[in-house]
Amino acid sequence: MSIEGRRVLVTGGGSGAGADLALGFARAGAAEVMICGRRTEALERVAAQHGAIRAQACDVTDEASVRGLFDQAGRVDVVIANA
Repeated sequence: MSIEGRRVLVTGGGSGAGADLALGFARAGAAEVMICGRRTEALERVAAQHGAIRAQACDVTDEASVRGLFDQAGRVDVVIANA
């Protein structure tokens, strides 16, 4: 399966495995990779490394925050629940 042109959402994307996965998807040709987490500064540092990565603050333990995340994300082809 090719990731090219697909839209990816990675929770916990501000550091560690989540950041590495986001960068890998972006470098593999994903149309957009949305990363989320609670630490905005960390998310922005990762997003700055590739133009296809977009950061969104989200607390995955808060249902309203998750709803807002998916409202912002729109259609998503792949979800990595890393948080």
